[in-house]
Amino acid sequence: MKLIYSLLFTLTTSFLGFSQTNFEILNTGKKYSSEQLAEAFKTANLCGSYYTQKRNVLTFDDGAQVALKSSEELKKDGVELQAECVLPEGSAYYEAIWSIGENGRLLKGFQTEKHSSVKEYQHLHDIHEKY
Repeated sequence: MKLIYSLLFTLTTSFLGFSQTNFEILNTGKKYSSEQLAEAFKTANLCGSYYTQKRNVLTFDDGAQVALKSSEELKKDGVELQAECVLPEGSAYYEAIWSIGENGRLLKGFQTEKHSSVKEYQHLHDIHEKY
């Protein structure tokens, strides 16, 4: 019986290790473990957060960084995103400070200490892109 449980455990963990994901944990910070980050991303709806050719790096309040794979990478992995989930070329993805809530869900926060409003952020971002 122990052999059967051991075999099932090995097969399950092997399957999970080889399963395709839409993200890569680049580094962990001080608050969240890699397991917490992975669980939060597995249940998150990140439609509208993917670039076509480059990865979108999300930074957390503890310094952790997680990269969303590009839609081209995902396509190579056999994962097809809906067109509305991919940002159009040249669009900006506004910086945010991410965190994980008590319920294990991803939370997206705006950096109010850097910018007083989204309008100010957009204005500054437009100016920097022109020069």
